[in-house]
Amino acid sequence: MLRSIWAYRGFIYASVAREFHLRISGSILGAWWVVLAPLAQAVMYALVLSGAMQARLPGSTDQFAYAIYLLAGLAGWTLFSEILTRGVSIFLENANLLKKLALPRIILPISVAISAGINHIIFLIITLAVMWLTGHSSGLELFALIPLGLLTIGFASALGILLGIFNVFYRDVGHLVSIVMQFLFWATPIVYVKDILSPRMQSFLSWNPLCVLIDGYHQAIYLHQIPDCLPLLKFGGGVVALAAIAVWVFRQAQSELVDAL
Repeated sequence: MLRSIWAYRGFIYASVAREFHLRISGSILGAWWVVLAPLAQAVMYALVLSGAMQARLPGSTDQFAYAIYLLAGLAGWTLFSEILTRGVSIFLENANLLKKLALPRIILPISVAISAGINHIIFLIITLAVMWLTGHSSGLELFALIPLGLLTIGFASALGILLGIFNVFYRDVGHLVSIVMQFLFWATPIVYVKDILSPRMQSFLSWNPLCVLIDGYHQAIYLHQIPDCLPLLKFGGGVVALAAIAVWVFRQAQSELVDAL
């Protein structure tokens, strides 16, 4: 599989480049649309919730603190949600391509992960620019965003491959994922702080694996701290196990994948 991925590296590059070209083509703002949607979402939540949430933020010192907190959470969430939602439908969207060309199917979710990773980098650059403009300094803790991003990509890609395969055989999966994603957004401390919840609700959120990642983004970007390593190491072990399961299921199902499409 790894040899096939390397052999088709040119196709992966062309797929990512084509996607960005289609997104920019005919658009005045071009690549700015990559960040405008999450930024607009952050502005909306900041305007609606800043009054209630500002006083509850740890280390809150100025009026822009909640906006930075929001951007940090949205950075991790948008990376995860883009890979997962596109991964669920990636095989169905490329059904004609898979039927006509004998290419390794695994390169499709890899292309999605690379494209989402580039979008993520652009969003982080905009976030850091906002921090600089509002007087929020940053330091070496920002290097923690590299393993955080890789863990997010690995988790979302493995989950996306599994759900994408199931969606080929059971089309209800795609509709179910769109509903679960809405619930998952509010079950993750992105627009609020966990401390405002009851102990029972905090215990419930501890089962949400995304909390570990979003907490890491908040610590690195908003609190200017190195994220706690132990939860991330445990999460990394879970990602490796999930990736192994996804690869195994993919190898078992790929012979029937085209027929089901």
